[in-house]
Amino acid sequence: MKQKLTELKGTVYSLEIMLASIIYSAAFLLRNPKFYPALLYIIVAVGFSIYLLISRKETFDERGKQSFMMAGAVTFFILFTGLVVLAALLMMTAISVQLTAFLMLISVAAILLVHGLSFLIIDSVGKN
Repeated sequence: MKQKLTELKGTVYSLEIMLASIIYSAAFLLRNPKFYPALLYIIVAVGFSIYLLISRKETFDERGKQSFMMAGAVTFFILFTGLVVLAALLMMTAISVQLTAFLMLISVAAILLVHGLSFLIIDSVGKN
């Protein structure tokens, strides 16, 4: 049973890191003005295929669910604090930031990466 749960935690962590890297790659493909549009669809299709191959029908036990929810709360706190600090810095320096698809994709990849890392740390420590 413990081996199944370890594989499931590794699968969840791997999926979050893989999706973050795919979104990060797609952001830089959009940022480059001479990108090949079909390459973006190929990357998304490969990522989705890997997701379907890796995904399992298993579910977390109670401890795994608590770790996953706690990782979500830690991610929310880190990102909210980061946005407040960023807003304060932008107000003090009077720099304007243009919101583009590139920045949105990078921020989504950062959210997935922070959640995956916090889930890994919380679940490996086991203090929840």
